[in-house]
Parts: sequence; structure tokens; C-alpha cells
Amino acid sequence: MNVTVDEFGKLVRESKEDEALKAFDVLWTHNPDYHVILDEVENSALSSFSHRFSSIHVPKEHEYLQRFIGETSEEIQKAFLKRYLEYLIWSPKYQLNVSEGLTSGIGPDEDLEESFISAADNGRAMPALYYINEVAGRDLDAALNSILRMGCIDVSQAIGHYFSCTESVIKLGKRAGLPSAKNHILSAVLYMMQSEPLRLSLPERPESKLSEILSSLIKKSGFVEYHYMILANGLIRERQNLGETYFLQALAGLEKIILQLNEGMSKSFIDKTIDDNVSTDSSISSIQESIWKGDRSTAFSRMRSYLAENGVTNELKNGILYCYTRIRGHPHDPHYVTAPESIFELIDFLDGDEVELAVAHTINFAVNRILRNGLLP
Repeated sequence: MNVTVDEFGKLVRESKEDEALKAFDVLWTHNPDYHVILDEVENSALSSFSHRFSSIHVPKEHEYLQRFIGETSEEIQKAFLKRYLEYLIWSPKYQLNVSEGLTSGIGPDEDLEESFISAADNGRAMPALYYINEVAGRDLDAALNSILRMGCIDVSQAIGHYFSCTESVIKLGKRAGLPSAKNHILSAVLYMMQSEPLRLSLPERPESKLSEILSSLIKKSGFVEYHYMILANGLIRERQNLGETYFLQALAGLEKIILQLNEGMSKSFIDKTIDDNVSTDSSISSIQESIWKGDRSTAFSRMRSYLAENGVTNELKNGILYCYTRIRGHPHDPHYVTAPESIFELIDFLDGDEVELAVAHTINFAVNRILRNGLLP
């Protein structure tokens, strides 16, 4: 079977799963380059919506893969790409390219960003898109950051997705540049306009320090709780682009939300989970083996031994991330990329025992899903 990259991209857009995955296998055999694959399907990701989650998880996973996949082996790259492509192909799509559309005609003295916010806040999608594309034509980063800030107004909505999903689309847009970034703007604006309000009226500030908020957050546990870890990581990474007013607004919202989240991760929880008779073999393969068996006790024990000897390494991170590619279920769940990768990125801002808690979360999430769903053959 001979296939070109363009032919592969067309199969993905047309949601022809078997043919597209076979084409991917052929392309990967001849040229194992994740850049080629991800670049070809990016516009399909931007126009895709998940059946399962009322959010733009498809382009979000796309951006997360670009963050870390280059640091992994070809085996892990192929595993992640294949599961992602399953999800992308399965997701319904609208096919639209606006990169050459929305022509100009605004007066030189009009405050375009204010006009954009006003139109969006009043539910006027076409004028909002018109104005923000005018901003983008003059300063793309300013336009994208303006959209990003909207997700900070009320982070309690949709368990933080209005920021965390939009953040990924904005990053993809900055990487793409104009004119392609107009496709990213379309997806982000239409998604953000589902939230309200979109205008910041009375800015808030958190009562606690960032380190205190993160220390409280990392002790929570559960699917909802992982969403707020994704949110916190994104806020920290985008702090400069957001500016302090919007960053602190979002952090104040997160501070309030944490009070409502479920406790579940602590040193004592790990201590109680570990069986004293468990093997302390701390190789990456042994940690993976215990995760795939759904053996939380052994996985935690081996994790603890590994951390004591090596700390958090890329090998540990990639070994745990790879475990998620084998979790049964069609289609693949994008949270198997976004949640553990965000938690690993949060480690940069954690201290002492909190680092162990963070790594334990990435294992705990995988074990819970394996116990529920099982493993792929």
C-alpha cells in the first residue's frame, strides 16, 4: 500500500477509521516523524468535537502531544499517535477553513479589542469574529491573549475547560501563525462564547499564596479534581500572557473551588496502600508492570523506591505516560494525555512530599481506569 500524507489527511477528515489507521502505519514505517502526522491533521482537530465530552478536547490533546511527544521513543510516539488518531477520526467534524476570510474595513481609531469583547459578551458571534480577526491582523499575540483571558473570568464553569481547552487552541494558533491562526481563532471564539460573563468587571485576588493553593490542590483526588490540576498548570504557564489581573482573578476562583474538592491523596494514603511485603524493584518496567496489573500497592511501593534513588526523571515520566496508551476503550480518552502530563508539569512548582503526591496521582489515575476498563490486547 502506497499512500501520501495528503491522502492520509483526507481519510482522517472523512472519518474513515480503518483506512486512515492503515495509512498511518504505512507513513510511519517509511518516515516515523510525528511532526508530519500532527501538522497534517491539525485543521481536522480544530474542526472536531467530542461525542463524549462537551468541550474541545480534540485540539487540546493535539497541543499536549506536541508538548512532550518529541521527548519519547518512536515506540511511545506511535502508541500515542495511534490512540489520538482513533479519537480524532471518531469525532464529528465541521469542515471549514477561514484562514483567508473576514476582510478588513475598520476605522483606524476604533478600539478593536474592546469591540470584540463587547460583541462576544452580547452573543454577537460574527461581529466578534470580525473584530478579533482585525486585531489578529495587526498583532496576532494580542488577539490570542485577549481570547485566552476570557477563560479566567469564572473558572468554576465547565470544571475549568473554558480556560484549559482554550489555552491549547491558543498555543496551537501562536505556533501556526497567520493566516492559519484564523482557524484557531474561529474554534476558540465560538467555544468561549458558550461561557458567561466574558468581561472582567470586579477583579478578585486570592487570599492564599500560589504555593499554598497548589499544596492544597495536590492533596485532592478524582476525575473532577484532575481538571483543576490541568487548569492550575495552564494558568501558571500562561501567567505572563494573561497579565497579573487575569491570572489572580483565575487563581482566586480556583482557591474557592478547592474548598469543594474531594480529599484523597496524602503521604498517609500512600503509606496505607503499600503492603510491607511488596517488592521494591524500582525499574521503570517493574512500575509499568504493576500499573498494568492494576496493582496500586506495588506500583506505589516501586514508585517510592524509584523516587528515593533517582527523583523525577524523563524516563519515569515517559514510562508512566506510556501506560495510558494501553487502557482499553474506543475511542481513547484525551484525559489520558492531558491529566498526567499537566501533573508532571506542575512538579516544577511543588516542594518536598508534594512531588511524591503528584507522581502518585499519575499512577493512581491509570490504575483506576485499568481496573475499570482493562487493557488492550
